[in-house]
Amino acid sequence: MSLQDTSLDAGASYQASGRGQRDAELIFDLMSIEPCTCWEIEKETGLKHQTASARIRGLVLEGRLVDSGEKRPTESGRCKAIVWKPA
Repeated sequence: MSLQDTSLDAGASYQASGRGQRDAELIFDLMSIEPCTCWEIEKETGLKHQTASARIRGLVLEGRLVDSGEKRPTESGRCKAIVWKPA
């Protein structure tokens, strides 16, 4: 799969604005208070799913967040989601 030029441009612009790092720090701070699912972070912050998920993934890759081993229902209640916590 290759990324479109527009996707690469959007990503670069978002990171250059510093917003990506601020969103990541907000998510990390919230999870330091209470481990959360991506959906819970979305509800608490108003971030879009794509943004919250990408920031969580980045924090996992940096070794700052880990899977707690717990699962909670998603918004639909049809499946369960990973509860993330600080490493």
